[in-house]
Amino acid sequence: FQVFAGPKHVEVLSRYGMEGLIEYGWFRTIATLLGSILNFFFGVFGNYGIAIILLTILIRLCLHPLSRKQVRGAQMMGFLKPQMERLTEKYKDNPQQKTLKTQELFAKYGYNPLSGCLPIFLQMPIFFGLYRSIMVNSELRGESLIPGLHWCANLAGPDMLIYWGETSAIFINRGGFLGPYLNVLPIVTIALFILQQKIYAPPATDDTQKMAQRMMR
Repeated sequence: FQVFAGPKHVEVLSRYGMEGLIEYGWFRTIATLLGSILNFFFGVFGNYGIAIILLTILIRLCLHPLSRKQVRGAQMMGFLKPQMERLTEKYKDNPQQKTLKTQELFAKYGYNPLSGCLPIFLQMPIFFGLYRSIMVNSELRGESLIPGLHWCANLAGPDMLIYWGETSAIFINRGGFLGPYLNVLPIVTIALFILQQKIYAPPATDDTQKMAQRMMR
């Protein structure tokens, strides 16, 4: 047998024809491209934490038109909902006429019912590629988010702010639900997602929408 013991670096593996050992998933082309951009930012700034942040900002800027379209679609749907309910009540015994009038209403305001869903499907491959490009990057091992930040000194693993011990409980142990460390970055991520939802969610126009938004929260 021939045995290779070393890091999964593309440059190293290519010497032995083993580039296929790095599994990028379905969106290999996107993942490798984003990995190259990540390495470019690292070459400029010398820090992978900064490189990841800049890569994420770059992707967000490129996807801003799609995100804006998605938000505007949700807001337009909230604006049109009362008029659609009136049409439903008016033509409840004539579904064909109701469909026709609904299409006319959409055409009047230039609204496409798929405008809220389509951007999500277009963005998903890019975000999957971003996730995989960072996940398989062995050069992140031992790299700190910020030099001197000891609780996040390995970007290939979770941050470890507070060690609260290990027990036999299902929650606090290695491989458990929480793990033996307090991880701050996932909490920050959740807080930012909630804030984003609060900012961009269209105002509720009826009790059904209010209930749906409460459930989402």
